[in-house]
Amino acid sequence: EKREEIGTTKRRLEIGLGKLLSTADEVEVMKAELQELQPVLTSTSKEVADMMVQIEKDKRDADETKAVVEKQEAAANEEAAAAQDIADSAQKDLDEALPALEVALASLKNLTRDQVVIVKSLANPPAGVKLVMEATCIMFEEKPKMVADPNRQGKKIPDYWDNSKRLLSDPSKFLTSLLEYDRDNIPQAVINKIEPYIQMEEFTPENVERVSKACTAICQWVRAMFSYHTVSLSV
Repeated sequence: EKREEIGTTKRRLEIGLGKLLSTADEVEVMKAELQELQPVLTSTSKEVADMMVQIEKDKRDADETKAVVEKQEAAANEEAAAAQDIADSAQKDLDEALPALEVALASLKNLTRDQVVIVKSLANPPAGVKLVMEATCIMFEEKPKMVADPNRQGKKIPDYWDNSKRLLSDPSKFLTSLLEYDRDNIPQAVINKIEPYIQMEEFTPENVERVSKACTAICQWVRAMFSYHTVSLSV
């Protein structure tokens, strides 16, 4: 029995030794395979590292681009809001100017031929009448006659009364020319000449009404044309 036990133990040892030797061989094979794979692993690790660097760079670039786009968008929104404010303001001014224009045109339509004739027949027209007719002549680009300035010797001043009488000579034609005036194409040179009249305290319907009903309506018309032109430029 003892001999049999020793034989069994010996066989077990031989089997175990065989397994150890086999395992050692497998380890050597694995080591060889790892050595072969090392360059690939190293290359792959570098590629991964490079990729991570590129991803980080792309993210930074994307963040910077996003910031620029957001800034441009904010600026564009501000400009759009400002433009809308200007448009709204211009539309508000136009909405206010149009009723004044309608009132002026309605006043002209209510004028009679006789009221216009009275203005033409004035031998020595009041200052308010002359002022309104001067502005009207300017609106129609009439060239004034230069006359001696009574207050400054040797100086000449423009006089529009002869032009005014010519415009007033045909009352119906005159009123029609006012009603059909091309308010959408008033020359800027005309507007520049009219502006000082608009600023004059005496060039208001309230003041002109004291001397002439016809000229009151014409004064309203001149002021309405000026306002309409000024506002329409900004709409």
